[in-house]
Amino acid sequence: MITVEQIMEKRFLAVRETDRVGPVLEWMDRYKVGIAPVLNEKKKLVGMIREKQLYQGLFQQEYDPLHVIENIIDRVIITVSKEEHWIQAAKRLRIYNLSAMPVVEDGYVIGMVTQEIILDHFIVHSI
Repeated sequence: MITVEQIMEKRFLAVRETDRVGPVLEWMDRYKVGIAPVLNEKKKLVGMIREKQLYQGLFQQEYDPLHVIENIIDRVIITVSKEEHWIQAAKRLRIYNLSAMPVVEDGYVIGMVTQEIILDHFIVHSI
């Protein structure tokens, strides 16, 4: 059985809930990330932030680049554990229409699983 831990990306962008919209957007653009986990001061997962959401908010003038992201993050978080089968992660990404999902252990993000990782793994193992 191939687990999420075997295919997850261990290097990923994470931001703090005290970070501001402007820098978060710059980081997401620089690292080509559309979604990122948001951590509190203890480095525990408290939410997710989406690049699209930030740009829409700026465009609609709901907030400016200096706003702290704490009040605009999505606190409904769909996660996966490192022990789960990779196909379970794929199903969850599809069911919830997510591009990426954090791999969580004891409240800490230890990796990320993306649609791209799942697709690459499928292609490699189906040939």
